[in-house]
Amino acid sequence: MTTQARNKLERVLVCVVFFVLFCWTLQPLRTFDFWFHAEVGRQMVESLQLPWSDAYLGTSSKFAFHKYGNYAWLSCLLIYFVLTLAGPLGLVFLKSTLLMTTAVIVYRICRHLGVGRHPSLLLVTLGLWTIRLRWMLRTVLFTDIALALLILLFLKCHDKPQKRLLYVGLLFVLWSNLHAGVLAGWVFVFLWFVFGRYPIRETFATLVVVFLASHLRPHGHQLIPYWIDHFDNAYAFQAV
Repeated sequence: MTTQARNKLERVLVCVVFFVLFCWTLQPLRTFDFWFHAEVGRQMVESLQLPWSDAYLGTSSKFAFHKYGNYAWLSCLLIYFVLTLAGPLGLVFLKSTLLMTTAVIVYRICRHLGVGRHPSLLLVTLGLWTIRLRWMLRTVLFTDIALALLILLFLKCHDKPQKRLLYVGLLFVLWSNLHAGVLAGWVFVFLWFVFGRYPIRETFATLVVVFLASHLRPHGHQLIPYWIDHFDNAYAFQAV
């Protein structure tokens, strides 16, 4: 078998494995959080306003969510539209699609680092198995995708600071409107530059872009107060 034919066969194998993994994740939805997200989306469409999080969240008194506009409003809109157009089954496919998007990005990270196709597939499969208890349709899945994509961007744009700055800025704008887990991205960027020993000017510019981009959302000025309240709340901190 020629090298070209072998590479083509291995690419087909990769596609087959990912299809099998996708089917594996097609399990009934667990927990009822997606109904809350869908209701937030419905209210936004009908009122053209961003609702506060205490409207129908029973834990708002414990988590203090009632002080802030919904931090995952864009995710809620997506879940609502999928439910409206495709019903509960559509939500199952959405959940699996989000999980597999993260898996594909992680596979690309492994390949970029020089890991072979077969070991990369094994790592992705083990990763999915490890987080199998999180196969739920929750907005945190968008943070999983964004964090994996952020790592891939830093690896691919290692020697292209301007290109990296643009892509990272766009990613943080989107991420901040999908889920408050954008804080994980802040931590990653900070550690990357601390241990990477990049020029001070490049480091400062990236941190400024990340900070500003994260605030480009409705009620963005409340992002940091939200985190402070959340982590100062023993009940919420335990959940995190």
